[in-house]
Parts: sequence; C-alpha cells; structure tokens
Amino acid sequence: MKDKKQEILDKIKKKAKRLVKERGLENISDVLDKIRQEYLKGIKDFVSDPQQSWKAFKGKLLEEIIIDEIYEEVERNGLKVIKGSELEKEEKNLDKCLALVKRSLMVDFGEYGMHLPDADFKGDLERKSCTSRILVFEN
Repeated sequence: MKDKKQEILDKIKKKAKRLVKERGLENISDVLDKIRQEYLKGIKDFVSDPQQSWKAFKGKLLEEIIIDEIYEEVERNGLKVIKGSELEKEEKNLDKCLALVKRSLMVDFGEYGMHLPDADFKGDLERKSCTSRILVFEN
C-alpha cells in the first residue's frame, strides 16, 4: 500500500491532469494556482520546505502533462517521446538509437564537459502550433 504522502501526491496529480483536460492547456496557469494551495496544505507534514517541494512537484507534473498532450500526435508522425532523464543514462545503458540521439543533442562546454541542454517548449497553445522540433524535458 502506498504511504500517505504518495497518496496525497497522486490525488493532486490526478486532479491537475483532469482539470487540464477539461479546461485545456491554455488554462494551465489557473489549474496550477488552484492545486498549489491544496498541495501545500497536504504536503506540509511530510517535508521541511513545502514551497521548494512544490517547485519540484510542479516541474514533474508539467512534464507529464505536456507529454500526455503531445504523445499521440508525435507517435502518429512516426516519432517517439522520451523524458530527458532517459537520455541522461550512461550511453552503454541506452539502445543504439537513443545513444545516437544523445550524441546528437550533447553540447561540448569545453572544460565544463559535455551536457544535454535544456529545451523550452515554444508555441501557441491556443492554435496548437509548435515551433520546437526537439523537446528534452529536464527537472
């Protein structure tokens, strides 16, 4: 059985996803405002800094919502959706295709090493158009 904290998180996440489906992505800020207080109240007994915890939770939630929103369309076009955390694995633990994708996305920062860049989602959510070709989700 899941612990109480996880039950609270799952309930809030489920509610947020439902509200986004009902109201549309263009209202995601309103949805986040609505669930934020519920989150802070529900999580306060489990973490020392609920505000900081909210930021991490919100980031992961947004990642899931965006992936849910684009998944079918991306797959229908013969492409795949993966989380940035999947590409962060050691190359030896990736299949050949993902290893090639990772090498293609890496940026060499010289003395600071090779890193996967963060990517922003750019687009007009109301018209469902997107100017990004590659989405790499990083938390």
